[in-house]
Amino acid sequence: MPSAPREFRYRAFLSYSHVDEKWGRWLHRALESYRVPRALTGEAEKGSAPPARLGRVFRDREELSASHDLGSEIRRALNDSETLIVVCSPNAARSRWVNEEVLTWKLMGRGERLYAVIVEGEPHATNLARECFPPALRHELDSSGNLSERIAEPMAADARDSGDGRQNALLKLIAGILGVTYDSLRRRDEEARARSFRHKMALATMLALIFAGLAAAAGWFAWQSNRERARAQANLDTATAAATSMVLDIGNELKNVEGMQRSTLLTIQERAQALLDQLAEGQELTVAGRRARAVSLVLTSKVLSQSGDVAAAISAANDALERIRQLTDAHPDDLGLLRDLARALETLGDHLGSSGDDESALHHYRAALAIYDRLLSASPSDGDLARTVSGLWSIMGAVLREDRKAAREAFQQAIAVLDRLFPEDSNALRTDDMRARAEEGLSNLAWKEGDVKTAETHARTVAEIRRRLADANPGDSWHLGLLASATSRLSGILRDRDAIGEALDNLNESTRINRRLYLLDPGNLQTGAMLVANIIDAADTKRAAGDRDGALVAYTEATVLAEELVAKSQDDTKTKLLLATLLMKRGTLEQRSGLAEASRRSLSRASALAATVTPPDPMAPIAAKIVSALDQTTSQ
Repeated sequence: MPSAPREFRYRAFLSYSHVDEKWGRWLHRALESYRVPRALTGEAEKGSAPPARLGRVFRDREELSASHDLGSEIRRALNDSETLIVVCSPNAARSRWVNEEVLTWKLMGRGERLYAVIVEGEPHATNLARECFPPALRHELDSSGNLSERIAEPMAADARDSGDGRQNALLKLIAGILGVTYDSLRRRDEEARARSFRHKMALATMLALIFAGLAAAAGWFAWQSNRERARAQANLDTATAAATSMVLDIGNELKNVEGMQRSTLLTIQERAQALLDQLAEGQELTVAGRRARAVSLVLTSKVLSQSGDVAAAISAANDALERIRQLTDAHPDDLGLLRDLARALETLGDHLGSSGDDESALHHYRAALAIYDRLLSASPSDGDLARTVSGLWSIMGAVLREDRKAAREAFQQAIAVLDRLFPEDSNALRTDDMRARAEEGLSNLAWKEGDVKTAETHARTVAEIRRRLADANPGDSWHLGLLASATSRLSGILRDRDAIGEALDNLNESTRINRRLYLLDPGNLQTGAMLVANIIDAADTKRAAGDRDGALVAYTEATVLAEELVAKSQDDTKTKLLLATLLMKRGTLEQRSGLAEASRRSLSRASALAATVTPPDPMAPIAAKIVSALDQTTSQ
């Protein structure tokens, strides 16, 4: 009778250098929290069907921190683990303990259950400083249990941006642990993510239906006799409170879900507004109902702006602002309404800034800041409010960019607000987000002033914070987008000091993120424009390095995407000028490469686009500069 399969205490033992602590934490968390797609049940190619979760993963730096006998504890943990996972980098290759753990595992005769995750460096590198495999991983054991000259080829997942990337590397690793094919797991994982997204949408629909029922009930009670008026009021307030909650939850939670398209979110917002309008039929809305309608309009304006319709966004935000002002005029001591008023002013300022009207944007920002300062004086321990104030100071610093002294003071004020937060405030990730904004502003100012060293220092801090936030919020498109912006900006600074290799690494990371986000949400024109800018940067870098053919290929790809954005953007000025600038770069290179006809077409199209942007459009001066540059190019 065959013996029962051995049961292990740990699904895996995670071995890594303490220098790679962040990778160890990420992998530990990702493995233990991973939900195996239910569709995989019964599909395992070896062993039993996969469980719902992988189970416990042993991380020696965490679980042995208090041990006095590391050797025996590690051997015991290795023996109690089903698989060994090695985080491979030059740090791991030089680590005595990582090498000992791999060697011990092989001596136990379990080399077939050993997996490598490459995070930095190269396996079997000719330059030993770049080698990422420790000796015990690079070589097979001989019959005596010593390392031989035979090269080992462990199952490896490449988490580098130039390889599989984090998510695909994780899936490759999990597929090996479960004994299923990578393609099968990836397909099932994508299906599971899609189901999760549909569940979120179903939840939103359910909330809408619940609210509709509450609204109907409230409307019924509102028509009762005068002695029932108090009861009717209570029901109406319940309905509108549900509306406000639904609008805020859907708007603020689902908007950052990776794969949530702006058109879908806009549809949800419009339905919420329609339900709110039902409350007003035949009766006057209460304060709660009017507030819910205004808050919904603010969120709708944000979605419209992200979809490229800035004019509609400004109109919706103005409507919301007027509604909230009427409420605050009637209830001047209601702090909740005052906070809504400040948010509406800030949002309208954002949209005006997007349209190029910086002066009006600053006017609304200062009005919002005056309200926020009043609220913060009343509640100095309100961490969320302090972070909001810090964020607004950073936005003002960006708008004040031409007045560098005032801009620097604004960014420094943003950091000072965060430094005054009470020690017991625990939302460190949100505080990091605000600090990154201010650091980013200081980096941009230093870069413009030619202080590349200071600019790089700040930019590295921003990229580090953004990467940490993206890791802590997996699937959050907002944080991924900010990471893409941070790595793109760092890439530009690194190019300025001729660190081309590292610059391209950061640019590739930014491009990969933006391409992924744009494919998931092709209606997000801001992400599309970021992707175009990434591809242009790559083309410029190739051009500077003398690779004309590579640059032309990249410019052509960027042109196709930019033309698509222009068609989607309803003649948005910024999008047209982005395409005009790109075509000017492309046409100039085609001219120098002897492609006269292609150059003529590119430059002619660029000129036609720029010529459509005329006063009073705030972008007209930029368009005029493009036209002037084009005239000089074509006259040569």
